[in-house]
Amino acid sequence: MSGELFFKNLKDVYSVSFENFKLVSQQQKKFVEFWLAQQPEPFKTNMKKAFDEWCSNIDKSMNDFKDVVFKGIDYMEEAIKKTS
Repeated sequence: MSGELFFKNLKDVYSVSFENFKLVSQQQKKFVEFWLAQQPEPFKTNMKKAFDEWCSNIDKSMNDFKDVVFKGIDYMEEAIKKTS
């Protein structure tokens, strides 16, 4: 397998993995929102605020991690091209 195909396949695998994680996260968020909708008001409001903040932090962290992974793959690909 050529280096180009290896890195293309690696990027594809990570793309699918990150997309699957996003779908699972969205599903879990819907479950929690459904659960929160059935809770009493003071508790629901406080928990929703904390949960929304948590979700926002998770999304940002995952996007940052995704960027690091793809930049790392690009870096490895360039390093191998330079040494060849």
